[in-house]
Amino acid sequence: MFDNFPKRITHRDESSPFTIDATLGGWRMVEGEPGLVQITIASGTLLDADKGEFSLAGVVITIRLHLGGVDPKAVVNPGDLSEFQQAGLLDAVSTAVRDRNDAVKNHTGRQT
Repeated sequence: MFDNFPKRITHRDESSPFTIDATLGGWRMVEGEPGLVQITIASGTLLDADKGEFSLAGVVITIRLHLGGVDPKAVVNPGDLSEFQQAGLLDAVSTAVRDRNDAVKNHTGRQT
């Protein structure tokens, strides 16, 4: 499953002021929490058209993986990111993981 995680996230949602460009680093399953994965962002930025650029290096997020897809959960250490920026980041990473999983499933016929 984790071999199929996207390594790079580039996300621009026309309905939000954010552009996200990030490289995902390490990941780990959260013990005692089925399907919960912690992902550390190795490097990158969130560009907020209204507030400027924010570094994402070292930011940790959690998502829940299940047969039906991916659910965004939390930004563990948001630093200077606002709640709105955190939601945008979670959406970008969750969407990238979901899209990558769907592409692998469609190619191989199996859920990753």
